[in-house]
Parts: sequence; C-alpha cells; structure tokens
Amino acid sequence: MRLKLVATIIICLLSPIIIFGQSAISFDYKDRTAVDVIRDLESQHNMVFSYTSDLIKDLNITAKANDLELEPALNALFSDTGLDFQIFDNNYIVLSRKEQELHRLCATIVNSTSEDLAFANMYIPELKIGTNADESGKIDWSVKADAELKVEISYIGYEKVILKLADLKSCPQVILTTQEFSFEEIIVREYVTGGIEQSIDLDHMVLRPDRISVIPGLTDADVLQMVQLLPGVESLDESATDLNIRGGTNDQNLILYDGIPIYNSGHFFGMISGFNPTLVDQTNIYLSGFGSNYGSRLSSVIDIQSKNQINEKIELDAGVNFTHGDLSLNIPLGKKMALIAGARKSYNDLIETPTYQKLSRRVFRDGKIEDAMEEDDDEINFNLNFDFNDYNLKFLLHPGEKDRLSFSFFQIDDNLDFSSSDNIDEFDTQDKLVLSNTGFSAQWNRSWNAKFESHISFSYTSLMNNYRFDARFGDDPFELQNLQINDIVDKTYLINNNWTFNEYLNIDFGYQLADIRVDRKWIFGEDIEDELDSELIRDNNRISSSFISLNASNAKSLKAKLGLRYNYSHATQTDFMEPRALIQFIPFENMQIKASAGLYRQFMNQVIEFNDLGLSQDFWVLADDEESTPISRSESYSLGFLYHPSSFQFEIEAYLKRLDGLTSALSNFQDEDEFEFDQGSGTAAGINILLKKRFANFQSWISYSFSRIDYDFEVNDEIIQFKAPHDRPHSLRIAGQYKYRNWNLSLSWKIASGIIHTPSYGLGVEDDDVFPLFDIDDVNSERLELYHRLDLSMMYSFNIKAYSWRGKLGFSFLNLYNRENILSREYFSIYNELTDSWSLEIREREMLRFTPNIVFRVSFN
Repeated sequence: MRLKLVATIIICLLSPIIIFGQSAISFDYKDRTAVDVIRDLESQHNMVFSYTSDLIKDLNITAKANDLELEPALNALFSDTGLDFQIFDNNYIVLSRKEQELHRLCATIVNSTSEDLAFANMYIPELKIGTNADESGKIDWSVKADAELKVEISYIGYEKVILKLADLKSCPQVILTTQEFSFEEIIVREYVTGGIEQSIDLDHMVLRPDRISVIPGLTDADVLQMVQLLPGVESLDESATDLNIRGGTNDQNLILYDGIPIYNSGHFFGMISGFNPTLVDQTNIYLSGFGSNYGSRLSSVIDIQSKNQINEKIELDAGVNFTHGDLSLNIPLGKKMALIAGARKSYNDLIETPTYQKLSRRVFRDGKIEDAMEEDDDEINFNLNFDFNDYNLKFLLHPGEKDRLSFSFFQIDDNLDFSSSDNIDEFDTQDKLVLSNTGFSAQWNRSWNAKFESHISFSYTSLMNNYRFDARFGDDPFELQNLQINDIVDKTYLINNNWTFNEYLNIDFGYQLADIRVDRKWIFGEDIEDELDSELIRDNNRISSSFISLNASNAKSLKAKLGLRYNYSHATQTDFMEPRALIQFIPFENMQIKASAGLYRQFMNQVIEFNDLGLSQDFWVLADDEESTPISRSESYSLGFLYHPSSFQFEIEAYLKRLDGLTSALSNFQDEDEFEFDQGSGTAAGINILLKKRFANFQSWISYSFSRIDYDFEVNDEIIQFKAPHDRPHSLRIAGQYKYRNWNLSLSWKIASGIIHTPSYGLGVEDDDVFPLFDIDDVNSERLELYHRLDLSMMYSFNIKAYSWRGKLGFSFLNLYNRENILSREYFSIYNELTDSWSLEIREREMLRFTPNIVFRVSFN
C-alpha cells in the first residue's frame, strides 16, 4: 500500500515535467489587495513587477483568468484598476497609470567639447527602467509615463543630468560634464522555486525568505533548510545546520550574519536554525568558485544579510509554531534612521508539543536522558530543563545619499540542565550544557563617486561551549567528574573597495585581519576541583589577508572573474597564495556555461566529541603548525551548463575537489592537554542535475546528485583508504508546489543512499581474558539501509483589511509515511553474569519519524 502511495505521488510530481505545453496563467482573485496579488504572481510565475508604492496604495483587485498567455492575463488583471503595464524581457512588468500618454524620449548625448558619448545611459528611477544611446550618442525611445517624471542621463566619468520627460520631446542636445551612473540590473531568474534565485553575476544563489510561500515539511522559510533544496547540499542527520556541501564537511562552510562569522548556527543541537527568517532580507550562497573576498573556508559561503530598509511605517511580524514563538519589529525613526529588533524563544517549559517530543526523542535517543524518561522506577527522580532563544537588534542610519551605516547584534542561546537522583543509593548527578554564540558588527558603506565605493566593517564573535558533569554520594559536596570547555573570540576587520572603470571592467580589492582566540579544557576524573583554577589551553592566531578581483565582461555574452587572495598566518609565520577564477559564457539569452577553479585554505577545524549525555559536542581547534594541527587545503574545480527557456529549466554541473591537511582527532583522556591527530588527504567528485517545469499554478522539479568522497589517512605509519563518513553516492529529490487561491501546497520525496558505517562481526578477547575487543572489517565498508522520506506542507494566507493585517496558517508533516530511517549503528560489549561471558549488542539510532508541526503568523505595516 505504501509503495502504491509513493508511486502515485511521484507520478503526480513528475507530470508537469513530462507534459509538453506552453506555460499558461490562471488566477481567481476576489477583492484582494494589489500588493498581495503581485506577490502571489511573482511567487507562482516567472514575473518581476516594478511600480511605485503610491500607484497601488489602497487598491483592491477582483479578476479571473483561466490558462491565458502573459499579456491577455495581465489585461484581465488590470482592466478595471486604472493601471497600465509594459512587458520587458518576457517577464519584467512595469506598472503605470492608464491615463498616461506615450512619450517620445529623444536626445543626443555629448560632452563639453561636443564629442558624442556612445552608449550613454537614460534611466527613469520611479519606473526602474532605462535604455542606452547608440554609437553616435543618440537616444530615441518611447515610454508610457507621467510627463513630469524625472529622467536621469549619465555616462561613466561624467556628471549626471536630470530632466523631465517633457523636456525630451524636441530631441535636445544634452551636455554631460563629470560623474557616472552605475546601472544596476534588476531581473534575476527563479531557481528551483520562488524565493531562490540566481544572482545577476551567475556565480551564486540568492535566497529571499519573504518571497517563498512554503517549504516541504516546514512551517517557516528557514534559511539553512532552504539551502538544502539546492542540488549537492546534504544533511545526513536531517538537522538544519550539519550541511555537507559538494563533498565538504560542516565546518568547511563559512556562515556570516551581517558580516559576523558564525560558529554555532542552530538550536536544539542543530535541529532548528539559529536565524530568525522574518529578519532575513537575503542570503547569498556560493556553492563553488567563491571570490577572493571570502576566505578561511574550503567548501562554501553562506552570507546572510538581515533587513536593511528604512520603512515609512512600523512593520510587525509575530508567529508561533510547535517549537517556539517569535516577534520582529521594524521601527522607522524618521526618514534616515530605523531600529529593527527580533526575538525567538522556546516554550517547552510550559507545554511539550508533539513536535518537541519528536525532536527530543531524536536528539536524546540512546542517552541517559531518554533512559531516565523511559525507566519506570519510583526510586529514581530526574529533572530536565532545556530551552533555547535568540535575539537580534539592528540600527540603520542613512545620513545622506552616499553613506549607509548599520550596527547589528545577535545572540543564540541553548541551555540544558539535567539532574537525577537515586534515593536508595543516595547518588546524585547533574549535567549542565551552555551553548551561546554572541556577535556584533558595525558596517559603513560609502559611495565616494559613481566610480568608487568602499565597504568598511568590524565584527566581534564570541562562542561559549561549556559542558560540566558532577556527581556526589549522600550529603557530600559535588565532585567534578567531567568538564569540557571550548570558547572562541573572533575579531575581524575588513575594508573592501570597488573601482569601476567602465561598464565592462571593475576591480574589487581590500584587506582583512582576523584575530582569533580559541580556549579549550578537558578534565576527567575525581577530586580535581583545583584544576578548574588552572589556565585554559589557549591558542591564538592572526590571519592577515589581502585580496583583489578583476571583473570583466564582453557585452552580455562573456564574463570573467580573476581573483587572488594572499594570507599570512602570524602563528605559523607562513604565507599562502590563493588564485581563483570564474568564467561564464552566455551564447544565447536562456543558456549559460560556467567554469571555476580555485585554491582555498582553512585555519580552523572541528573535532567531534561526545559528552556524558551521549550528545555530539563539536569543538573548534585552531591550526598552530603543520605537524600537530595542519592548515587544511583544497583545490576546487567545477564546470556547469544551464538551459532555461521560459517555464522549463535544465542544469548540470560537475565538480572536483582535492583536499589535504585533513584531521581525524580523538581526545587523549590520559593527558588532558594533548590531542592525538591522524592526518590525511581526500578527493571529492560529483555531478548535480536539476530539471524543473512550471505549468499554470503547478511547478515541480527533480534534482539528482552523484558524488564520491575518498579519504587517505596515515595511521601508525600505514596509509588507510576509506570512504568519508559523509559519503553519499546517490541522492534524488522529487518535489512539487501547487497554488490554489489562498492555499499553497508543497510536497517533496527524497531517496538517497544509506549512511556509511564500520561493521563489527563479533567479539575477540584480549590475552588477559578480561576486556573484549570488537572484531571489525574495513573502515566505512558498509552502508545502512536505503534512506527515503516524504514531506508535506500546506499554507493558507488571509487578510484582515480593516486593520491592514496579513496572516498565515500552516501545517507541515515530516516523514509522512513514518519511514524508519537509521542514523547510526553502534556496537556494545555486554557481560552476562549468569554465563560469565561477553556478547555483542547492536544499537541503532533512528532519525525523525512522522513529525507534525503547525504555525500561525500575523503581520502588518
């Protein structure tokens, strides 16, 4: 029955890709605000609207269309609104008032010596449209607009001239003197789904949470969950934060929030992202070939930018789901200042919802917390206190047209306190875990003139990752048993400049200084309280980096980025050159070919540790020299092809990474100040494929990833070859979205290779006949069962016109058919007193089973 259900769902999801036909537009709006109608069309169809806010203010639309082409559909939509439209590039729609006349804009652009300025720019800011002069500096253009609208005429190196539309009827000669206008393209292509777009530069993806309607299996447009919709991005443990991007490990991803490096990006031990989606404006995702202005990571860059707009009115957004509640505010302080604030907090101390219980079972599985909860023993008492929260605060100041200042603060906190008490043996234990990431940044953007811009910033990051276990007998004081400390302080200074020579050539260059301190301490045993006063193991390093990037283009068909980053490590007194290149060729309007190559280095790595709760506690270790903790190195290459005509999209991209300086680390508990490291190298190679089709109000996509990740490690002077722990050869996702009136439905089915593991076939016995050893085969030689999961989300949008409120009610279901996916398989030796023998016991940890969630959200502005 389940197989029939899955097969039916897959066929439904595939149908719009298989069916051949021209994309059509259908809608049925009844007294909907124009803002909501436009947002709906942009999210459901490949459209971008341009308009002024007063044009559609207080405008409601009632219209209906059934399978119409774009222009007839827009005629039906705006026929009774008094609005007119123009279509550019098949999907860019400019709105204007219907009573406006068609104006001819005619001019000849020259300099002060009457020389023609070829290809000068003409731009209408209010409509966000423009054109260019021909080779002789002449412009002859027609546009429907108000005759009093302002027109900007500019040319690189010359002063901008502002005229009215009416001034250009007689084809005057316009004389420019100095300064330039940098025309910024607006249109970006939808990638996978609405809210995930390809950048204008074609080298990265842009995620906009406020434009995505619904994500399969989720109630909120979580940034890190949105990243997982991209081909080549995996999360083997189903968490939000443990991302393996194109063969890389999680610590090889550089995550920035308003320029602040993030060292802990999640709540609930990574199951929930630590970033409030209602505060995120956009996120730039570089999966390969990121520029020389980014450094210190090998795999990818996730650059999150919070909202940066000064509104005219107060904007409020509030919501609650089955794990936490959130609130965000955007408060304008006049026309040049604004205060943006947000907070999220769990409420499981008041009520434990089904979602919280499912996540708890997944996180605490096979640990002492779950054992205590499931054990039916009146003589043992336990108490669990766990909560998480995050806070954001941002101040914006725009003193003039050339300056933009912002100050950002965030804090991500997780706190766990678990205590148990055995009334018979009078034995008490207490576990405390504090995980907190605090950050601050100050950013100044200055446009010195139209040719030169600067970005100057300072960021401060502090990570506190502390775990402590105490035990005592009777009324004795607590005796420390286990203490694990990992604290980070990161201060980063950055200046980045952009110098534009002309529309085909510009240069980015700058300098970055990262001052990093890592503290760590491991204490195990009894009666060692005095050691708490001893000095922590403290590693320091300063990384000085200079970078430059040459960005050149040939009209619209060829773009190239050639970059170089120079790093100097003060701790190791070594320097490194990192050349990078990206070439993009656009032979036709809907076709792209791109290739990248680069060299990257990383100065910090994570070590996987487990505390007494059985929870993974990732520790950051700073590279100090080539022998103990080496600096990691990666050579990365990629080649991709994209074809995107109208409502159809096909992309294929191959990549190859050569890795060196990898470490496999285990704590040496006998010497708390030491770590034992095995060093190795690796290769990651793969192919990512995306196929997408839009059909009326329905769209679906298929993404497939093939990859292979091989490691070579030297252990006891012997080279061991094995698959990487995160190796997943095959991953297939089939997804679909359907829009019906105020409802949005999203469905996704994923099937992938099982997680790799090292099997054990039995127990051997040491010579002393006391402690058995596992009889294991080759490292990472087998895989767990096939992974597959079906996720569903539904979202209903509504408006309360009397109060200008907007609302959403959503439902999500992870693992809809309750598949038992295995996260890990562990082996234990069990002693049987009756038989005086040891036996092998296998324990498996499950991933999330069927997990429901509900969200209710309201907003106004």
